[in-house]
Amino acid sequence: MIVTTIVADPSFLGALLGAIITGLIAIRVMWLQTNYDKKKKLKEDNRNFLKVLTLIESKGRSFYSLGKNIVDLNYDENHITLGSLESMEKIRQAISMVDHNHVPQEYYEDFINFQSFLETLLKNIKAGINKEHGSEGNSEMLETFNNDINSFVETKQKLQKKI
Repeated sequence: MIVTTIVADPSFLGALLGAIITGLIAIRVMWLQTNYDKKKKLKEDNRNFLKVLTLIESKGRSFYSLGKNIVDLNYDENHITLGSLESMEKIRQAISMVDHNHVPQEYYEDFINFQSFLETLLKNIKAGINKEHGSEGNSEMLETFNNDINSFVETKQKLQKKI
């Protein structure tokens, strides 16, 4: 009899209905906040990756130009070539210092391969300057390197459209 009286009491039903509505509103607000936070994080991650891509584009193109000049000069060991080599080493260091957390998983392997290829190319160009074995094919390697840069630039352009 007491149970039926409590359930039939309009203030109990009002309180129960109010608690259900409040709970549903809280769940909806939490869901909206979670989605907002995910979108905000994704946007921030994309901005950070865009910075990495901009660095690869600018420094990579400089590296390519310097390497192309050295190869075109037939590895002539003069002060211009040695200065270019120093600049290329600084570029390699700048790219190797990129925070890997800013590179999304889907591009991580390409980025690591790019860094590795950059180091190999620099070693081969140094070998050419020192007239050592291992400098063959640097022109082709430079073109492959330039194609990799262009690929990153395309990715950058697609990403800029998303932001």
